[in-house]
Amino acid sequence: MVGMTKYVFAAAAVAAAQVLSCAHGPTVGEMQRLRDQLARVSSDHDQLERRVTVMELAMADRPDAPAARVSPEAPVPNHAEQAKIVGLDPDAMRVFNAAMNLFREQKYDRASEAFAGFVVKWPDSSGVENAMYWRAECAFAKGDYARAVEQFEGMMARFEEAVRAPEALLRLGQSHRKLGNKEKAKSYFERVLREFPQSEAARSMSKQETN
Repeated sequence: MVGMTKYVFAAAAVAAAQVLSCAHGPTVGEMQRLRDQLARVSSDHDQLERRVTVMELAMADRPDAPAARVSPEAPVPNHAEQAKIVGLDPDAMRVFNAAMNLFREQKYDRASEAFAGFVVKWPDSSGVENAMYWRAECAFAKGDYARAVEQFEGMMARFEEAVRAPEALLRLGQSHRKLGNKEKAKSYFERVLREFPQSEAARSMSKQETN
C-alpha cells in the first residue's frame, strides 16, 4: 500500500515538473489538467487509506490475531466483542470497531477519544454501555486510576442493569486498590462475589481480591 501511494504521488510530481518546465510556461489548459491529475491522486490516496483501514479491522477481528500487550490486568478485546452489541447501524459499528482497534494497538488516548465520540454521536444506541466501559478501560490501562474510577462509576450510574457490571465493579475495586483505598476496594470486590458469583469477573479474581 505504501508503495502504491508513493507511486501516485511520484506520478503527479513528474506531471507537475513537465508542465512547469515548458519553455513557454504553463498554459491555462495545462494548469487545469494538472489540477485534475492532482485531484485524481488525492482521490486515489483516500481510497488507499480506506482500504488499509478495512484490512486492518479485518485482521484485528480474526481469531488468530495477535493480542496487544496491555496492562497485565487489562482485558484483551477480541473478535467476539462485536457480538455483544445488537442493533447497531453499519456506521456506528464501523466507528466502534475502529475504536476497539486503537485499544488493541495500545493507542489509549485516541481510543478514548473515539469511544467518547461514539457516545456523543449515538447517545441512544445499544453500543453506548460498551463504549463507556472501554473508554474507562483506556484510563485503567494507562494507569490513570482516578479517571478510571470516575468513568466506571459513570457507566454504572447510567446503566442500572449494565451487562458490563461485573467487570466494571472488579475494575473499580482494582482501581481503588491502586489508589490505596483498601476499604473501598474491598467493598467492590465483595459486590462482585455477592451480586455476580457466577460471572467471569468473579472467577478471575485473585486471592488478594477475594480475602
